[in-house]
Order: sequence, then structure tokens, then C-alpha cells
Amino acid sequence: MMQLLAILLAWAVASAVAAAGAAAAPQEPAAGAKAAAVTGLPPLIPMPLLMGTANYTNPSLSPDGKYLAYVGPSKGSSVYNVFIKQLPPASRFASLAGKHQGLFEAEGTAGDKQVTFDKKRGVTSYFWLWDGSGIIYQQDADGDEKYHLYLVPLQSLMAGQRPKVKDLTSFKGVRVDEVFRDKDHPRQVYVTMNKDNPARFDLHRIDLDSGKVERMLVNPGPIIYWYFDSNFTLKGVLSYNNSDGSKYMLVRDKPGNYNTSSWRRLFTWSFGDDGQVLGFNKAGDQLFVASSVGRDTTEVQAISIQPGAKVLRRIASNPYADMDDVIFDPDTWEPQMVAFNYHKSQWTVIDPTLKALGTRLEEFKPGFEVELAGRSKDRQTLLLRYSNSNSSPSWYLYRQGKWPPVLLLEDRPELRPYSLAASRPVVITARDGLQLPAYLTLPILPAVPKDLPACIAGPVPDLRGAGTGAAKPPAQITTERSSSSSSSSSSSGKPSCKPLQLQLPMVLLVHGGPWARDYWDTNSQVQMASNRGYAVLQVNFRGSTGFGKRFLNLGNGQWGVGTMQQDLTDAVQWAIKNGIADPKRICIAGGSYGGYAALAGLTFTPNLYKCGIDMYGISNVATTMKAMPPYWGVIRFRFYKRIGDPVSNATYNQQISPLFHVDKIRSPLMIGQGANDPRVVKREADQIYKAVKQRHPKMDVQYVLYPDEGHGWMRPDNKLDWALRMERFYARHLGGRVGLDVKVRGSSAQLITKV
Repeated sequence: MMQLLAILLAWAVASAVAAAGAAAAPQEPAAGAKAAAVTGLPPLIPMPLLMGTANYTNPSLSPDGKYLAYVGPSKGSSVYNVFIKQLPPASRFASLAGKHQGLFEAEGTAGDKQVTFDKKRGVTSYFWLWDGSGIIYQQDADGDEKYHLYLVPLQSLMAGQRPKVKDLTSFKGVRVDEVFRDKDHPRQVYVTMNKDNPARFDLHRIDLDSGKVERMLVNPGPIIYWYFDSNFTLKGVLSYNNSDGSKYMLVRDKPGNYNTSSWRRLFTWSFGDDGQVLGFNKAGDQLFVASSVGRDTTEVQAISIQPGAKVLRRIASNPYADMDDVIFDPDTWEPQMVAFNYHKSQWTVIDPTLKALGTRLEEFKPGFEVELAGRSKDRQTLLLRYSNSNSSPSWYLYRQGKWPPVLLLEDRPELRPYSLAASRPVVITARDGLQLPAYLTLPILPAVPKDLPACIAGPVPDLRGAGTGAAKPPAQITTERSSSSSSSSSSSGKPSCKPLQLQLPMVLLVHGGPWARDYWDTNSQVQMASNRGYAVLQVNFRGSTGFGKRFLNLGNGQWGVGTMQQDLTDAVQWAIKNGIADPKRICIAGGSYGGYAALAGLTFTPNLYKCGIDMYGISNVATTMKAMPPYWGVIRFRFYKRIGDPVSNATYNQQISPLFHVDKIRSPLMIGQGANDPRVVKREADQIYKAVKQRHPKMDVQYVLYPDEGHGWMRPDNKLDWALRMERFYARHLGGRVGLDVKVRGSSAQLITKV
């Protein structure tokens, strides 16, 4: 079944943040910094191992199950490209079963074939064509997000020749947004792109043999998602209503010309209700959705496409969390597994034929999350990804009936000799009683307990068995604080929870979006900070996604001085009260919205933070809204509903924009920005840097600009450069450890001193 889950045009968390890096000619810690304040830490992990280029990652199984594509650096370079490895026969896999050394380590990669040959930004995301004849991928220029679609035919590669890359959408200044494939129509793809109007994505069909691009449907208005039937024919679209923020589904009852067909409204989701359209069933008479209508968390449902959109099947739900992922049978188009994620991912198996295997795969590596990352067309070969919060993700191949799964590769096997810190799920109670799912990562120290006391960790729920009809979850506002998640005194006057007495320097790492969330995984930024001696706290503040519509909507209109930022403040106070954080050594850092939150923390709660790091964050909300890319106009009203209207209400904008409160800043600030960022434009970094330097000329304010980057860093040398700068900045102001002074000669970093 083709990929029908579209990617929301939201301010991204940006995966580059999780692997960000930094620094050419970094500063040494200032004299007097408590560089040795944290002792007893495990060996220092070299920064290139944490933040540099992995030898291999992101594998993808070919449709016939005989080849494995993966991403790795080109020879003599740090730039990622796509390679293909021919998988060995079953007898070779049998010899590797149960061993810790994977196929890639055992056999190496010298005989693998390079498929792409990018020399600058690299290729990290790609897809096989369904007939296995080629690889397609999207790429922009220096972070401008004007993606082109490229095809790499593999016939010449198999003949021993270097493949030639074809730009299928070689239109200047045009963005390819979505790409649709279908296993029964492997020689054509549908794409949406703004070729004829920069504010509008029209539907185009591309013939992969001839390269012909044909516009199939002129977007008549705010269509944002497109849905195809089993004949690879457009059958439905999801649109936004910019007058009230609602979403509505349109369907076609009869085939015909897309532009002249009659479209019928099937249903409307009002603003405030959360929902996703997942796709049609194979017969085309039902639509799979994840809907919160009449409930708090989203439920996976099958609804009729007849007028009235009657719910025919209630497939899966969980009272604690929204649907996080769903896997469909590629032949029957029926859902097989649904994932829900409060702190950790929990899969609900729908297809009874997978229940026994699903349980066995989970038990194969206890304490890890398992994901079905791919499978061959005949379903006999499965690609599995196992991950947790303190080891490099590992990828296994399982051939049906040949237990156990065989290790293919680890993303960073060179980290095995080092100790990585585990992220602990916690629930923090905000000042109004709202329970905030969060992750606490503590450095590996003798004084750090193996498990947090329950009174500190809070009421962490177990999603297993909490299906449809289970009790209402505790993630709601209550009338008073829960004693299990607070260190306040009990009614008897005795302390209800003993603080840990760690008093560690701490980094509050704020996710972007803000309509996104943090996850339990191995985050290289978190591991870098923990290994250097810092506690790291990641908070899913109100307005984060995944925890029900009420949790999401409580963030509406709460930027800056509102409850979204107060949740972060309350989380810091929780860490201080429970003896985790030293109140004099706390830094706030984040990217995108997280960068805005860092600036808001320094300006609106200036006495709480010792320092702040702003990565491509908003400094003036109104100027950001005005600079939105043209194609974001379709969701402009929803931004106003979520944030407020800072453009027409100057008073409100000044209230929530850090730029107008730089006089309150008391702590050092480091700013990182991509020059070509179309979401949070360079002006946001320029104006906050200039204002802070003018107001506080002697304050430590650093501004690093990457002229060949956009919203986050993609180039490996820039990632490493930024990570090194962060390391020095933390050490200078919080007193943690510092590694070797690595010179990143390939980075484009520019230290800005005047704007």
C-alpha cells in the first residue's frame, strides 16, 4: 500500500536538532568555571562519535528482499549518500544468528554499490521504486526547502556502471511537497508542487519512463492532503477552511477528469477536534481515519463514504495517547498494527495472524521498542528496527520461519565501548494540576539511583491493556496537586518525598513545533550533555501533540508569558525541589519553537536560567508570521487560532515576543541560524542579536550563521561544528566537561559580530 500519511506543514522539531553540532575555533571554559564540579563520570565520548557522520544508517529493504539500500558517507568524505548491498544467501545469515557482530561489521561495505553522489548536503531520505528498478529522493538547495524529485535508475548500476541521476522536476524555484507511489503502478508517481502558483500545490503525474510531467488537478483552494484508491486514482482530498479553522473531507463517487469531477463533502472536523485521514480500504467504500470527535484521544476508525460518514468499525484507541502510527497490509489495505505513545511506543496488533510474531519480536530484545521498518512484497522478509534511549539503534532482518532475527547493522557501533545515559519517563504536575509527560536523563554517576522514587517520577501510566473503554487518563487538570508527583509536604506535615540531593547542572531542552512532541529515543544532543555531566530535562508542555485534544488545545494562545512557558518553568522548579538541578546552573536550549522558548525563558523568567541557546528560533512573532512562505497561507488561520493574532494586535505581539523584552535578559546567549531558512528567517536571529548587544554590550552573546543551511543543520560538518560550540558554551557557563578542541575545516560557520 502506498504511503498515504502526509507530513504536516508545521514548524518542525527538525531532526537536525537531535544531531546538531558546532564549532570552529571554540572558546575554552572561562577561568573559574566549575569544570571539575561533576566527578565520577564515565569516559568522555569524543564528539565526532556522537555528532559526526555514521558509517551506515537508515536502511531500506528492496521489494524483492534481495538487496538493502542504506545511507553512508562517500569515500573520503563526511557527506551522506545512498548505497546498495546485495544480501547474502540464507546459509550465511544462519551463521550470523545470535551473534553481536552484524552483517555489515562481519563483511564490510567495500563491495557495496554507491547510488547517489551528492557532494554537499547529502542524501538521507529515499524510497525504492516498487519494481526495484530505481531509487527516488527529494533534495533542496542549501536549506531553501524548494525540493526537487530525483530518480536514480539502477540498470546501469547492476551492469557495473555509475548510475545517472535524473531531476524529474527541474523547475526553478518550485517545491515538490508530497510524493505518492503505488506497488501496482511502479512506473509512475504523483507529486504535488507549486509550479504554477507559489501559494498552491497542484497535483501532477510523472511517467518515470519518459519523464513526462502532466498536471492532473489544479488545486481549487486549500487542499492539503490527497488520497488515492486501489487503482491509483485520486478519490479524496482533505481541505482547510481558513474562515473557521476546520478541516473537511471531499470524495469523488465516479471516476473521470479530476478538474471536472463532482466532489462531495463527506465530513467536517471543527477546529479543536484532532483527526487524520489514513486512506481508503481496497474496495474504496470505507475510509480509515484517526478521529477525536466525541472523545479526547484519537481513535482509529473505519467510516462509510456514504453521506453521513457512519462509523462502521472502531478499530483501536487508548485513553492516554493519540494514535502515533499505523501499519497497513499492502495487499488487503487493512490496518494490521496501531501504535500509541505516551512515554514509550506500545503497539496494538489488529491482525490476528501477527499477534504471536509481534509478541515474539517484542520479547526478542526486552527494554527496546521494535518497529517494522520494511518488508518484501512476498512478506517473507522483514526489516526490523530496535531502539531505546541509551544505545545506538540496531537493524535486524527476519526471514519468516527462520528464528532468530539476524543483526544487520548498528547506526554507530563505535559507541559500544562507551556508557550512554538512559532517559527516564516522568510525569510533572504543573501549577494548575495539569500532568506533563517528560523525560529526565541523568549523567552516569555513583550518586544517581538506578530507578527514580515513584514520588519523584510521578504517575507514569502503562499503556498496555488500556484499550477502548478504559478509564479516563490522569492527563487532565485536577483541583490540587497529586502527592505522588510533588515534593511538597503531606497533610501530616512530614515530607512526602525525599529530594535526591544531586544538585546537578541541568539543560532544559525544549522541542520545536510547538505542535510536536519529544520521544523516548537515543538523542545525540541529550547524550552529549549527559556525558559532559549535565542532567537533561525534556518536557511535553501543553500544546504538544499526542496526548489528546484537550492537552493540545490548552496551549492555544499561551505563548511567551502564558501557560506553555509556565509549564517549562514549573518543570525546572520540579527539578530543583527534588534535588536534581542546581538552581544556579540551568541552561535552556531548543530549536525552532524551542529556540523561541529559550529566548522567552531568558526574557520572561530572567532569574531562572544561567544561559540560553537559541537555534533558529522566533524573536518577533509578528515578523515571523508575515514572512511565512506563500504555500503556508492555507493554514494561516490555524496559526492565528493556536497563537493569537500578533500581526494586527501590536500590543499582544509585544507581550509575547522576546525581542521587546531584551532589557530583562541577565544571562549569556548563543544563537545559531541558517541563512536560507524559509520558516524562521534570518531576520529573527539578526534582530535579537542586535538588540541584546546594544542593550548589554558586555554580555556573552554569540551568533553563528551557516550560509548553506536552512531550518536546522543538514551538512555533517556544520552539525559537528555546532555541537562543539554548544559543548564549550555549556562548559563556560555551567561547568561541565570539555573534549578535545576538534577543528571542523569543512564547516561554513560564520561568527557574526555586526548586523
